[in-house]
Amino acid sequence: MATPTRAGFLVQFPSFTNAGTTLLDATLAAVLFQVSDSFGDQYERAVYLRMADRLANAPEGRDARRLTDGSVPTSTYSTEFNELANANAVSASRLGSR
Repeated sequence: MATPTRAGFLVQFPSFTNAGTTLLDATLAAVLFQVSDSFGDQYERAVYLRMADRLANAPEGRDARRLTDGSVPTSTYSTEFNELANANAVSASRLGSR
């Protein structure tokens, strides 16, 4: 299982380059506590998707948001994260426990 890094995140999501190292590092640190290792080989990808989702839903990330049926804003990253969780049979109770 690879250790997620800011550099690795920016390789996969270069559109967040302008977010700045302080915000990226803080977001990565927070997300590492939210995503469990139950994703196995997909752990790094799950962390990066959750990180991209948090950044997209921040006030500065409004261009990456979308609305579904007029509900709470979400992002394409959260949709992909949820699909990854479902494909790996990761239950909601295990998403935030490492």
